[in-house]
Amino acid sequence: MKKSTQAVLLSVLAFPGCGHLVLRHFRAAVALLVISLAALAIIINAAMQQATVVANKILANEIPLDPDAITQAIAEATRSGDSISVTVATWVLFIVWVIGVADAYRIGKKVDAAAATIQRDDSIKN
Repeated sequence: MKKSTQAVLLSVLAFPGCGHLVLRHFRAAVALLVISLAALAIIINAAMQQATVVANKILANEIPLDPDAITQAIAEATRSGDSISVTVATWVLFIVWVIGVADAYRIGKKVDAAAATIQRDDSIKN
């Protein structure tokens, strides 16, 4: 499998920066991983805070153990949460992911072309 294909698949299916690790572009990989993990931490933290609020209301018997009531409480907690930071973090994660895929493809194509040139030169010598 070509390096460009491996890098793109890892970037798309695993996490931003994983494709850069395969391509041995460690600075770009670390940058993509750190930014993505920070954005993901913000999203997960907000979700945990909302889940804690709903769970505490259930334990305090403010919300009955009814799926419809719990669903409504979750929807209310989502609307009243810190939506700006979560929205920004979500967009940052999305943009970094797209940039990671595109850059992994670009770098992978260069690596594939260089490998093909070396292989062609070796076959000419032999």
